[in-house]
Amino acid sequence: MDVVKRWIVIATVEILMSLVLIAIAPVFLNSNYPLIGFLLWLLVFCLLIGSILYVITQVVDAFKARQILVARFPDYGYLGVFDFLELPSTQVAEHLDMLAIMREDPDLQLHNESPIEVLRRVIKQ
Repeated sequence: MDVVKRWIVIATVEILMSLVLIAIAPVFLNSNYPLIGFLLWLLVFCLLIGSILYVITQVVDAFKARQILVARFPDYGYLGVFDFLELPSTQVAEHLDMLAIMREDPDLQLHNESPIEVLRRVIKQ
């Protein structure tokens, strides 16, 4: 959930910055420099569209990562999409064999860690 909190803070800052730029743009549109006003509007549009596309791609990738893990280990179906936001689907697919070995080998038991915690720890190394 850290990712979601960070995204909310970033979205708040982007919205405030957009509102300031939108408030400044008419000053330039009604002056000798209307191109600057138009560029400010374009900047706000690109900023917001870029942020929305980023969030969509991250959520889609998290959904793929969840599907990959649950397909291999159905007993982890209780995990939600938000648990996978920091885990790229390609990295999850690469580390499935390691997770399977850790689950089956008594010497390498997960020590009360969820598979998400193990994957986060391994992927961030």
